Amino acid sequence: MSDASSAVSAVELIGIDKRFGSVRANKDINLSVAKGSIHGIVGENGAGASRP
Repeated sequence: MSDASSAVSAVELIGIDKRFGSVRANKDINLSVAKGSIHGIVGENGAGASRP
């Protein structure tokens, strides 16, 4: 198995911030997803992933 840090990135996000009004959910997030890998981004219950 190869080292993920040396793999080719399929997606790369740099410096991502997310706010909900005055609440900062994420600050300066970097994400690199290697080609051929599978990832999931999840939150806590009630984190706003679904709305009625």
